[in-house]
Amino acid sequence: MVLLSMGVHGNAAAEGGFDLRRMLLMPGDVIEGHAEFESECEQCHVNFDKANQSPMCLACHDDIAADVEQGHRFHGRLGTDGPVDCGRCHTEHKGRDADIVGLDRDHFPHDRTDLPLLGAHVPLRCESCHEPGTKFRDAEPGCASCHTDVHDGQLGDDCKSCHAETDWQARVFDHDSTGFSLTGHHADTACSACHLDQTFEGASSECVSCHLGKDRHLGGFGRRCQTCHVSESWEKIAFDHARRTDFPLLGRHEQVVCEACHRKGLPLDLPTACVDCHRADDVHREANGADCASCHNETGWRTVEFDHKLDTDFPLEGAHRDVACAGCHAKGAAAEAPAEPRTCVDCHGVADPHQEQLGSDCRRCHGQTSWHQDLVFSEFPLTGAHHPLPCESCHFSSAFHQTLKTCGACHQGDDAHQGAFGESCETCHNTAAWISWTFDHDQATEYPLEGAHQQLACGLCHEPDLTDPAHPSTGCVDCHAGDDIHRGGFGPDCQQCHGTEAFDQER
Repeated sequence: MVLLSMGVHGNAAAEGGFDLRRMLLMPGDVIEGHAEFESECEQCHVNFDKANQSPMCLACHDDIAADVEQGHRFHGRLGTDGPVDCGRCHTEHKGRDADIVGLDRDHFPHDRTDLPLLGAHVPLRCESCHEPGTKFRDAEPGCASCHTDVHDGQLGDDCKSCHAETDWQARVFDHDSTGFSLTGHHADTACSACHLDQTFEGASSECVSCHLGKDRHLGGFGRRCQTCHVSESWEKIAFDHARRTDFPLLGRHEQVVCEACHRKGLPLDLPTACVDCHRADDVHREANGADCASCHNETGWRTVEFDHKLDTDFPLEGAHRDVACAGCHAKGAAAEAPAEPRTCVDCHGVADPHQEQLGSDCRRCHGQTSWHQDLVFSEFPLTGAHHPLPCESCHFSSAFHQTLKTCGACHQGDDAHQGAFGESCETCHNTAAWISWTFDHDQATEYPLEGAHQQLACGLCHEPDLTDPAHPSTGCVDCHAGDDIHRGGFGPDCQQCHGTEAFDQER
């Protein structure tokens, strides 16, 4: 009777009265969204089988079920090892206003969704992408859902292929894939600078399509600017003149601007003879031909490489090495050798102080260092004290060949012997000094100087008053008659008793 009475009361409650089953079994009210199923427990629960509760959730929430099955969005990326357990995160019977979603906005793992938050997306609030009143899962992950496509769909919807999440202006598009790599100055150029009307497909890659106004050649070199110019700068030239032409740019030519040679109206294939550009610089007035490179180089016109020693019969030595070409090759004169060999007087005849009395071979006396240095006159070598003397010390006029070569011609006043030994002073003296003499009395005469005779002055025996001062008598009494205490009693041969060490010393 009690159970029957309870059943009756229970049914009555189901029609709007007291519900005994709800009182005994249901732990609390469900949320407002589930309220219509509150009286039908079997919509969410299977009697005595709690493990089958999640499939029943997914049976109603078919959009979540599709995410789980396809591995999309948040629920599809949870990565559970077993069956989905909705109850781990969502609970019910907490009241009509309970938050069973349990979304933690500050710590939500957005990397488990179809759009991980990176770069500039990280600091954004949820409302920036999720409109109020809409489900979070309904937000589209595509860039176009938030960002206006300035390309009007011409490039598709894969914005990430060009743009980065750090900054909308930061480009990640691999321009190399287009066949036009962005190098040098192009790497820093905005896309719109080349794609003016947002046209990307079929955009021209010719330089003139953007830089026609900078072509100062006015199309004279064609449209392939990259043949000469590089993307770093218009002013930087990469044209390999040595490889692509027969005229390598060396020395000063390397610094010359293209227009200096390739002037407006001229063909690209220019003649390469020096005079074609430097005719006005030819001081020889074409007398030496058009092959300027045989003497000059690209470093400068004044730098001459002509090998005078190898290419002519007149090697440049001494002071000649520093003489300008025009010093000998008068302006306008040809460089070829004259019919007759050149001599010194060809250039220096007007400066010949000898007035041609010594002939035309100046090299007999003069060297090429200087007219007044390295004199090498061989007939009378200048040695000793003679060497530093100026020519005028002996040559009182430019008629050098008339000058006497004897010592007495210059040193007559220095002859202490007063001509007693003749004019061949060099027999005893040398050019070092008058007081330095080397006459070997023992070898050059038949009267060797021994003992006290070695210290005697020459003039004691070689008196100027003698008939032949150079060959005085060698008898002892000729010099020592006053010392003969015997007064000739033992004859003139004093050496029979006396030696040369001292007269009073007997043998």
